Amino acid sequence: MLLEAVVDLSRAPPHQRPRDKYNLFEWRAYCQGYYMALSKTLQVLELASQRFKLRVQTRRKATIAKRSA
Repeated sequence: MLLEAVVDLSRAPPHQRPRDKYNLFEWRAYCQGYYMALSKTLQVLELASQRFKLRVQTRRKATIAKRSA
C-alpha cells in the first residue's frame, strides 16, 4: 500500500505553488531533488520488504530445525 502511494507520486510531475517563484535553474534543481527523493524512498521500501522476507524465512527455518531436533 505504501509502495503504491510512492509509485503514484513518482508518476505525478513536481508541482509549484503559486507563491513559490523558481527561476529555471532552481526549478531544475527542485525537479532533480524531487525525483531523487522518490527514487531513494522506493529503494528503502524495497530493502525493508527484503529484510522482512528474510526475517520470516529465518524464523521458519528455526522452527523447522526445532521440530526436527
